Amino acid sequence: LKELPPSFGCLSSLSVLLLHGCHELKRLPDSIGLLTQLTELEISKCGIQELPDLMEMNNLHTLRVRCCPLRELPFKESAPKRKRKRRATEKGLIRLTWLELYCTEVREVSFPEGVCINLHTLRIFCCNDLVKVSSLPATVEYLTLRGCGVLGK
Repeated sequence: LKELPPSFGCLSSLSVLLLHGCHELKRLPDSIGLLTQLTELEISKCGIQELPDLMEMNNLHTLRVRCCPLRELPFKESAPKRKRKRRATEKGLIRLTWLELYCTEVREVSFPEGVCINLHTLRIFCCNDLVKVSSLPATVEYLTLRGCGVLGK
């Protein structure tokens, strides 16, 4: 699998997306951000280096990225695309409770204020390029950092 079609975002009822072993898949279509019913996204052993904007995916509970050359997390402050009223403290991915990174090239894990406000578990394993973990949501109860070589120096 080399690419997902731009129309992928039309799968409005999709709740779980598991991508495994798609080594030639380098990026996901921007339309993936339209999958507002998605509760679980797992990307494993794919060529994904960058994720599109996921900030409107407010039903996403679990995000796992394993054995991918992902370089940056998609947690940037952005203006809502829809006219949905949000509290001032809500900026995106408000239901994300579980984030796991394993063998990625992410260099920094940081959350802008109001992003991932319900994150409960953050697990980071074998991310050898990781140099900084900061600005974690106050809701994090379980934090695992293991085998992150540069971070420990």
